Amino acid sequence: MVNTGKPSKGCYMCRSRRIKCDEGKPSCIRCQKSKRVCPGYRDAFELNLRDETKSTKKKMSRMINHRPFVDGVSKFDAHHEIINSPDGLLMTTPITTANLSMGYLDFLIPHIKAEKPNPSFLAAFSAVALAALGTRPNSKALLPKADMAYVKALKKINCTLRDAQMASDDSMLAAVLMLSFFEQLTAPRLNPEAWSSHVDGAVALLKARGPDEFQTPTGREVWNTVRAMMAIQCIANSRRVDLGVEWWMAVPAKDGLSHQFASLNIKVADLRSDTDIVTVMPHTSKNYEAVLKLLRQAEELEREYEEWFSKLKGPWEVKSVAWIDSSEISDLTTSLVHPGKVDSYSEMWMAYHHNIGRSSRLFIWATILRCIAWLCDSRDYSLTPEYNKASQVCRQLIEDTVASVPFVFGWKKGINEFMADNSSFACGSTENPEVKSLWGIFVMWPLFAAASSDFASVSQRTFLRGRLSYISEALGIYQASVLLRFNIFFPSLYIERSRSNSRIHQCFPNKSEDEFLVASPKPVPKSMQTTSIPATTPEITFPTPMNSSPSPIQFSSPEKDPIWSNCGGANPFPVADDLGFSSDKIHELIDFTTA
Repeated sequence: MVNTGKPSKGCYMCRSRRIKCDEGKPSCIRCQKSKRVCPGYRDAFELNLRDETKSTKKKMSRMINHRPFVDGVSKFDAHHEIINSPDGLLMTTPITTANLSMGYLDFLIPHIKAEKPNPSFLAAFSAVALAALGTRPNSKALLPKADMAYVKALKKINCTLRDAQMASDDSMLAAVLMLSFFEQLTAPRLNPEAWSSHVDGAVALLKARGPDEFQTPTGREVWNTVRAMMAIQCIANSRRVDLGVEWWMAVPAKDGLSHQFASLNIKVADLRSDTDIVTVMPHTSKNYEAVLKLLRQAEELEREYEEWFSKLKGPWEVKSVAWIDSSEISDLTTSLVHPGKVDSYSEMWMAYHHNIGRSSRLFIWATILRCIAWLCDSRDYSLTPEYNKASQVCRQLIEDTVASVPFVFGWKKGINEFMADNSSFACGSTENPEVKSLWGIFVMWPLFAAASSDFASVSQRTFLRGRLSYISEALGIYQASVLLRFNIFFPSLYIERSRSNSRIHQCFPNKSEDEFLVASPKPVPKSMQTTSIPATTPEITFPTPMNSSPSPIQFSSPEKDPIWSNCGGANPFPVADDLGFSSDKIHELIDFTTA
């Protein structure tokens, strides 16, 4: 007799062993206990597929013959989007009305749908798609294919960027951005610094073209995406933003709040760069003025951030919807919630802005305390009024970041109406209760910043690092595993190192100015207007793969100066070697993927 009962939802291993599966995600407990590799579960569509009757064939035929078209950037006139794969398979993705309003990286769709798409972009897009699948549990066999697709994309981009006309096309920017996402997914398997290299490459392409070429709706989205990535990279590396705030803000964001938010983040990057220089200078009368000026700048920037947060009304507002008792949590490293409040947001995009803003404010307060500690010299800076205020503000910022985690990772999504995520995209669906990998990319930096703060409690730090582990292991964002290697605390670590260098300087008061300048990691910024001598100190930056040094050429003008040192005057665009696409690296990748 043919079995017509309900098909098993168990994993392939348990079904082959004919035992009951606990259906745990991402892998079942039975496989773990028996030390077997869980091969995963059947697709929901496969479970529902019974036979190939005439009615089924008719439905599939109607879906295949129904070819939607793109109107503009992100609007589709069809309920389903059908994409032909190289193997001739069909993938159907339902598109709801809500999904048509807003999204992330919408500008990629026209390049995918173009009659003659850029081969470099398609190669980069394929590499990211394979990496996104291969880094998920039970799909590691796809990673060698992703690496080979990456090699192919590098070769194509290497050739295309040598053509100035092709390099000025938006599709090349999209291709370089895709490679940066590839590195976030796969880091640090191949080149730990490649992510930062690709971001620098995208920035160089923007500089070469200038803001006037990005004033269309699609152009603004491209510009804003690169600007946001560049700001986080510079904040992480304590690096000044080339060309200044005004130049980067020449292309407006989608709304006034987002525009001001982008401007503030660029200012934070510049502030961190100045802080790493000024707060390690020896205690001389000439340097007090520079430290005081930096302190006032940090306080003013904190005031601007407070003002920005006060304007967040309507869909930007945060709502506290639940309270979690400590008795409800057995293991903080795997829990979706932390004892205390649980906040909800109208959509993930709002949660992203809130959390990035909170992490930026944590670094502003770190600058304030580093300045106070420098002014206190050897005295205890934790007894000052500034430290008391920093403790209150930073603890609240960390608590709010922790309270956002349940919403980000889908706690009670589909059960509690307040935890519903109204995020929408140009294609795809948000109805799937599983956490999107994109959310992991959005929240990595704020989680790391909050967990690394002196003001985070032990339980908060354990909880946040547990979420980073989840992002790496379950969501397949390997860049999170790099962050987990660093167990640092700020600003105390920075302050202690600065004071150690100050004591070294006091032990050798007769050393000449030149002797200290030789060991100085950075020049003193002109904005500080001081001729003092920075003491030698290791540069503490965001952990690899984001800790790349600035490009050797400073850009005073996007029209005149060469973007990279070996471009010369003939080609104003960065060549692939300078973007991390050297022939040696390609051979390394080939050796790695064929080993």
